[in-house]
Amino acid sequence: MKKFAFALLSAVMLFACLAPAAFAEYSTPFGLPATAQPGAANSAAELKYSLREGGRYIYCNNPEQLYGYNIGKALIIENDIAGDVFFTNENRNKSGQNIYTGLQVRNDSGEDIKVTVKNIGYMSSNSDWFGQMEWTDFFNTTYRLERTSGDFSFSRPVEPKAFEPQTFTVPHGKYIYVMGGTSADAYGGANAGGTADMPVKNGAIINGAVYFTVEGPETGVSAAFVCYDSSDAPVLTTEQQGYIVEKDGHSFGRQYLGSAPYLCAEASMAWNVNDDFEDGGRLPIKYSVQYYNNTASAGNYGRYTNPLKNTVTGTTWYTHLNSANHNTYFGTDMMPFYCVTEDGAPVVIDIHHNDGTGKPANIGNWMVVYEEYLGFTNSGRNTRRFSLFIKVKGLLAVNVRDENGGLIESFYHNDASAPIFDIEVRGGETRGVSLEYVLLADCYGSVEHYVTAGIIKPAFVPGDVNGNGKIDAADYAMAKRAFLKTYALGEEQAERADINGNGKLDAAEYAMIKRHYLKTYVIPGAEGK
Repeated sequence: MKKFAFALLSAVMLFACLAPAAFAEYSTPFGLPATAQPGAANSAAELKYSLREGGRYIYCNNPEQLYGYNIGKALIIENDIAGDVFFTNENRNKSGQNIYTGLQVRNDSGEDIKVTVKNIGYMSSNSDWFGQMEWTDFFNTTYRLERTSGDFSFSRPVEPKAFEPQTFTVPHGKYIYVMGGTSADAYGGANAGGTADMPVKNGAIINGAVYFTVEGPETGVSAAFVCYDSSDAPVLTTEQQGYIVEKDGHSFGRQYLGSAPYLCAEASMAWNVNDDFEDGGRLPIKYSVQYYNNTASAGNYGRYTNPLKNTVTGTTWYTHLNSANHNTYFGTDMMPFYCVTEDGAPVVIDIHHNDGTGKPANIGNWMVVYEEYLGFTNSGRNTRRFSLFIKVKGLLAVNVRDENGGLIESFYHNDASAPIFDIEVRGGETRGVSLEYVLLADCYGSVEHYVTAGIIKPAFVPGDVNGNGKIDAADYAMAKRAFLKTYALGEEQAERADINGNGKLDAAEYAMIKRHYLKTYVIPGAEGK
């Protein structure tokens, strides 16, 4: 069960000199977020998270553990699906026998439909609690793990199965499984991504993610996530089991299922710094949170009243937690869950309602994709290294991409001390990074973020006053005039002339530059110059 708590691979990349790697197999159906514009130098970036429209997200984590009474049931049914659909599930087989789970797409529209499976990851295992294999396959890319220990030790090499999009034509009155299921009862023996006919053993964890598109009428096509024990007895009911709070002594009220008219969470943010900004300091941020302090009075499924507003300023921002549980968390990044109860009554469980236990919903955005753009403008002279850090209790599947969406690296992040990325930005430049990440199953629903802005000191030859890479007559002349106070060195020139680091050009340093030029002495660090 998920818990409320503050919750990625040493991903240190110098973007200034590292070209995107050739990950031809990488595939994502989620587009890039908008590009933000920075404000005034050293001012706080105003952050906003939102949910992207243009598709449908369906999630099934309730009941998290599947028992005998779930066999032969449709855990959730979503009617009238069309266009882009993204489905994820997280369950465990506790039925005492082998079972099958699968997402059926049923066509009762009166005409043929086309279903294209674009991305898919589906696994069952006795050890992979977090679903690492699922996301490796879903994004069709190779992930590395920052730090391997304990629960984060992988049960198999993290290499994806090769997958190309598959399109199925489904006549009226037929169905296929777009993930899992059994091919014997599916129309035309459909087997999406080779995930069919995989019995889930008793005790195994089941994690799945599939992104597909439905072409056809706007009504009459449905998706049903089903649990059954044989292709001879498929689940064809039009009644869904619904959201279970408690059954047979097992509590499921803190796990969720439902759908939302969104595909993913997204944000776009940008900063501008100059040379006055602290070396290594954290970039300032500002955002608003709407929350409630009267949640107990709302009761089961109750809608909150009298919203309050909190303005968060500082250097750290917080995602993946209901703002009703902590008012520094955005909340606007959280998926709502539209579902029905066991009795068929429609309810919504989100940041504005209690769940079926009468508590603020424990909806940590597990398995929701985040698409973010982070932009950096350096209006100073010193080159800056911007580094993003994310603290998470569990694992994030992270894809770091350039501004055009080209993949730079994919990895599983669980090390708060390792930056997600480093990007070097020279003075007068603007550069950006696109980030795609997922909080894996069975992790804590709380994520903290911050960005640092370090100064990269230029490498130079001590005594090379004019910076041309050698100590020559011009350096000797400039040092002499500066020592005699007939010429004022610039800031960088003075730094190169300050060989002993005492903050000024003194007689000893002038003498060293003169003797080095006359080849009667060698300045340490300037050998051969």
